[in-house]
Amino acid sequence: MYMTSVGRNEPCPCGSGRRYKQCHGAVGSSENSVASRSLQLFESKTLTRKVIVFPPRGSHQPLAPIYHDSPDDPAYRYHFGFEDNPSQHVELGCYISSEYTVCGSGLLIRKDNSVVTNGELMPNYWHKRSLRQQAWYIDFQSRLPTRLVEEPCVSILGWGHDQYGHVITEALPRLMLALRLAKEHDVFPKLLLLHGTPPWLLAILKHHTSLRESSFIFFDPYAERVQLKRGIYPCYPCQIGGYQPDVADLLCDLREIPPIAERRNGRYFISRIRLQDPMSRRVCMNEAELAGVAQREFGFHVVTPEELPWAEQLAIFRTAKAVVGLYGSALHTAILAGSGLHVGTIGDLNGMQTHIGALQRQRMSYQVRDVQLSGQYSISLESFRRHLEAITQSIVDK
Repeated sequence: MYMTSVGRNEPCPCGSGRRYKQCHGAVGSSENSVASRSLQLFESKTLTRKVIVFPPRGSHQPLAPIYHDSPDDPAYRYHFGFEDNPSQHVELGCYISSEYTVCGSGLLIRKDNSVVTNGELMPNYWHKRSLRQQAWYIDFQSRLPTRLVEEPCVSILGWGHDQYGHVITEALPRLMLALRLAKEHDVFPKLLLLHGTPPWLLAILKHHTSLRESSFIFFDPYAERVQLKRGIYPCYPCQIGGYQPDVADLLCDLREIPPIAERRNGRYFISRIRLQDPMSRRVCMNEAELAGVAQREFGFHVVTPEELPWAEQLAIFRTAKAVVGLYGSALHTAILAGSGLHVGTIGDLNGMQTHIGALQRQRMSYQVRDVQLSGQYSISLESFRRHLEAITQSIVDK
C-alpha cells in the first residue's frame, strides 16, 4: 500500500484522532480495501492520467456591483463580467504521474526535457513568463542531479509560490483538492516545498490542514530536481471564466477556521502602509490619507493584516460587513470569507477579486477611474469619499 510511513503508536494520518495501530494500521482491519483504493489511484498503464474529483461546472457570474465609477467603460464591463460573458465549464481534478520531474519554482518537465504547458497545470501568465527564459533555464536544470521520491507526494509549487496572493487564491485551493482526492483513496501524501518556504505559509499548512511537520519534503531548486514516482498534481481552480464553484466546498476542509458570523458587523480599511517598500513596483503615496478619511469620516477600523496571526485575519473577513483597500493580495483573503461580505477595491490588475466575489457570492464595489497601480501613485480623495459613501449606504440599507 502506498502510504506514508507511520509509527504504530503515532496518530493515524487519516485524522481520526486514534493511534495508527488502532485505526488504519490495525491487524485485521480494512487494510486490504484501503490498499486496493490506494493501488487504484497510482497503478495505471499510462505514465500520466487525470483523475476527476468534481465534474464540469460553469463559474458563477459576479453579482451586480454596488458601486463602479466607470460603469460605461466597455473594457471594464467585459473584464468584470457584468455582461453575460460565457464561462468555461471546468472540471476539477488532479494529474497522477510517474514521469514528471519538478524543478525551479515548480516547472514540470517530461522525460524528453519538454515543459508541461497544459493550462490546467500552468496558467497563462506563468506560461508567458517561462517562455522568456525557458531554453537556457531548462538547460541549466537538466544539468542538476535528480532526487527520486517514491512516496505519494503532492506538488502545488508554481509562480508566486511564496507570495500570499498566489498562495491564498491558487496554491491553497489546489492543495485542498489534492487532499480531498487522497482522502477518498486513503492515501496520506507528502507535500513538496522549496527550501526557504516562509514561516507564515508553514504555519498555515501545519495548523489548518491535515498535514503534519513530517509531511513536508523540501528541496533546493538551485541544487537538484525532484522526480515524484507517485506524483499528485492538482489543477489550477480558476480559469478564464472564473473559479469552478466547487472550490468553495473544498475550502471548507480547512481546519480551525473562525466561524462565519450569522450577523456581520464592522467595516475595515485594509492597509499595507507599514509594509510598503519605496523600491517596490507600486506604492500608494497617500494611503495614510485614505486610511484617515475611512476612519474619521466613515467609521472604518484600519488594520494591517500582515501584523496579525492568520486566524485573526480570517476572523475579520468572516465577521465584517465590509472591507475596503488597495487592490492586491490583502483583499484576496475574502476567498475564505463566505457570502454576505462587501468588498471594495481601489484599482484593479487582473480581475481576481471579481472572481473571488463571484465564487463566494460577495457584493463588490470598484474605484478604478484614473487609478494606475504602478510606480508611485496617489488616489483621489474625493473619488474615495464617493466610493465609501456608496458602501456605507449599502450596508446601512441591509
